[in-house]
Amino acid sequence: MPLPRCGHEHTVPCAKAVQLEQWTGVQCEEQDVVCEGVVYGPKDFNACRKKVTFRRRCGHESSMPCEEAFRMAESGPPLCTEQVIAKSPHCGHDCKISCHELPNLSNI
Repeated sequence: MPLPRCGHEHTVPCAKAVQLEQWTGVQCEEQDVVCEGVVYGPKDFNACRKKVTFRRRCGHESSMPCEEAFRMAESGPPLCTEQVIAKSPHCGHDCKISCHELPNLSNI
């Protein structure tokens, strides 16, 4: 049966299938993409390990197991360490910094 939150196919015990049919939450808008900050609702199944894309608010993406992506969407992921090019406000040169440092660029 497809899990209601992620849509991945899993074999589940009959009792769990009945519970899943009554799940109330938000399904992923895009198959295999879990987005930071979206409240998907209660956990539907503990063991979904299929690889999905986790999309941060900043737009950067990471590949990880489904259940981990939903956990990060709810609780917030660690800071984005993707390297980006930004113009230094002090000298105007391009510099490489971690994405999470962009809001504080004037302090770097």
